[in-house]
Amino acid sequence: MRTIQDLLEEILEDLPHQMLSDMVKQKLDEQGVTLSALEINELTKTILQGDKNTVSFKREGLASDRKVTVHFSSEDIEQIERKVDRLHNGGLITAVEKATEDASQRLLASLKQRWTTESCLQRQEIAEFKERLYACWQLPLERLRMLLTISRELGADINQTARQSKDAIKCKYLVEVLSRLHARACQITEEILCLLEGGFADGAMARWRTLHEVAVVASFIADHGEDLAERYVLHQAVEAHRAANEYQKCHQPSGYEALEESTLQAFEESYNAAIARFGQEFKGTYGWAAYHLKIAKPNFDDIERAVGNGHLRAHYRMASHNVHANPKGAFFKLGNLDEPQLLLSGPSNAGMADPGYRAALSLAHISATIAMLESTVDNNMLLQVIFQLMIEVVDLFEEADKHLAEDVSQSQGQPI
Repeated sequence: MRTIQDLLEEILEDLPHQMLSDMVKQKLDEQGVTLSALEINELTKTILQGDKNTVSFKREGLASDRKVTVHFSSEDIEQIERKVDRLHNGGLITAVEKATEDASQRLLASLKQRWTTESCLQRQEIAEFKERLYACWQLPLERLRMLLTISRELGADINQTARQSKDAIKCKYLVEVLSRLHARACQITEEILCLLEGGFADGAMARWRTLHEVAVVASFIADHGEDLAERYVLHQAVEAHRAANEYQKCHQPSGYEALEESTLQAFEESYNAAIARFGQEFKGTYGWAAYHLKIAKPNFDDIERAVGNGHLRAHYRMASHNVHANPKGAFFKLGNLDEPQLLLSGPSNAGMADPGYRAALSLAHISATIAMLESTVDNNMLLQVIFQLMIEVVDLFEEADKHLAEDVSQSQGQPI
């Protein structure tokens, strides 16, 4: 793919030589001296190199030499520089752009024509890769999916029975929030499984970050009950107000229509009502938690510590590297398996343990939280099954990770 670029660079490098060569020929013509193109080229090279002041050309049949002087004035040099600049900034660039555009269209057409075959090959390679990955991680992946299935069944049953309970009106916000957060946790776990099965450990770790947040928030809300759950729901007015203001700032450059004045007014009224009811601290990103934390401007760290999950801060930070464009995210990859110099641009069968068993821990955490809504014998039994599976998932992921490392070591770094 460097052919056109190399040609362009060669042309640009040759421009001063060509310009000088043309001027040398012109000056020789004025003196009635005719040299071949090869001789003019040699003379031009000598002038550009500046390593000698004279150059000789022999002619058969001539008894004597004729000395010719070629003098370049400052005006001549400036003229050459102006011509080079014009070519750089004008016609040459336009011609190159046109040639590049034409070539890119032909290249794209050729790539499209060959894509069906290429796509089949890639799909085959992906299928073969997934078979190898599954052979290594089958047990922990299947147990994690089993854990997810049981957790879904638990959540669905609790969601239904809690809403139909005679006391549902007293905790409608709590049931709504915990049911929705648990459903979201199940969906995120499914996403983590898809990423793990596809060989994307770093992406799975990034999704665990969100799963961890959901589990922690659900636990904190469950600890403080209906009042906090209501604040969490009504905080949507703050988020909608912030989003509307941000949209108004950037809609025009993005080519979108502005929000209707009536819509903005509705957002403003809801926002003002929420602030009037809950106070100025309600404005913050985690303003819904400010009152119960007794912190004016709380953040997620504060909520994490409040529910006793502060020990996961380092793992949460590691997961954050795969969310943001910081240097650590560019240089550290779970899928590299102790090969930091490897530029991982696709899937890998390494690094599954951390996101895999942490997903199990967080899903079990939020399952225990929602089970508080309906503490029945059946639900408690299912919860015990979930925790037994969680422990098994953790052990299986660590065991598979150990076996993979041993296989790689024995194969001296060859792909598994």
